Amino acid sequence: MVPTKEQKICYVCASDKFVDRHHYDCRGGTLSPETVPLCRRCHRSYHDWGIDCFSPDTTERILEVENKRRLICHLPLMSMKNIKRSNYWYKKHGIKREHPLRPKKDKVFPSLQLPFEPLSGWQWVNEHLNDLKDWVPRIEVTGPGLKLSMEVDNATKLKEAIKAIRVMKLNNKGGLK
Repeated sequence: MVPTKEQKICYVCASDKFVDRHHYDCRGGTLSPETVPLCRRCHRSYHDWGIDCFSPDTTERILEVENKRRLICHLPLMSMKNIKRSNYWYKKHGIKREHPLRPKKDKVFPSLQLPFEPLSGWQWVNEHLNDLKDWVPRIEVTGPGLKLSMEVDNATKLKEAIKAIRVMKLNNKGGLK
């Protein structure tokens, strides 16, 4: 059977170079003779890396191919939420994402829940909840011939402050406590 003009275009990326027929069942047609035209790059990527490696604009198409295979092989269908991307994939495609284990940090406590009534009462807590919103911790160390004053608003500055205090302690030969 001679492939038609439409069959010479990759179903996933629309390339017309080196297009082969891919058996949906991935077993050389032993379960089903149905095929889909895929270019060699998409064909190799699908077999070697799976659907997780495809770019955002081709993911839906390759997901259709995968679900057709799953129907033939009597496997549960996949959806977009089942696709697990690597950090490299997100970086390669320039997509920023929230880390699932590290929620976005906020200096304000949006929902403070205590298992008991606070001594000051809920009204006072709600009125003063954002009092420290713009507050930045400050470390000050003074002594004979020593003075250190530093605002510590991130982990790097805290490490610098600890290092400076250690150096001052060593230089002061134990005088700084």
